[in-house]
Amino acid sequence: MTPELSVRNGEQRGGFTLLEVLIAVALIMLAISGPFFAAAVAQIATLDSKNRFTASYLAQEGIEYARMLRDDAYLGAYGADVGDLSATAFYDHFLGGASSVSVYGCLGNPSGGLPGGDGSVACALDPALPVGVGAGKALQACPSPSSCPSLYLSGGEYTLTSGTPTIYARSLRFYDFGAGVEIVSSVSWVSRGVTRSVSLTSYLFPWQ
Repeated sequence: MTPELSVRNGEQRGGFTLLEVLIAVALIMLAISGPFFAAAVAQIATLDSKNRFTASYLAQEGIEYARMLRDDAYLGAYGADVGDLSATAFYDHFLGGASSVSVYGCLGNPSGGLPGGDGSVACALDPALPVGVGAGKALQACPSPSSCPSLYLSGGEYTLTSGTPTIYARSLRFYDFGAGVEIVSSVSWVSRGVTRSVSLTSYLFPWQ
């Protein structure tokens, strides 16, 4: 009697080889993971855009605050009827005066009555604190030019004191170039182990 064979009447009965199974599984995994990967990339891009938008807002707030101090120096002199409202007089008061609107404490390398303003001092900003420069004031010198404290978020406002810790740190630098002052407002944050930053620059003159 002839033993039963796997081949009958010329018909072959075969199965998938291990290689074919592995290829099929790989293709299925690729088809499944592709959309998830694209979604993850889109989510990261959205988060990066959100972080950069927030940093740009914080940097612009720093510029506007410095401009407000310059304007307040003029308005304060006008209200006090100091007599000399010339652009140079109130502008010098803004740079080197002793009032709360003077940015003297944020200008580096003082020279004589007026500081040199070489950007060697960086100041952090907390608009929720009283107007001015120094301890307990809105503008405070950072421990070092490259190490300003991180901001907190409290009631929709970014502060230096309390609230939910954020990833952002803000610094303002002032560069006195004689005819005016260059203000650089920078915000830095760390995303996926990489330090990123946004910097905005503006110029203030005796009145402009």
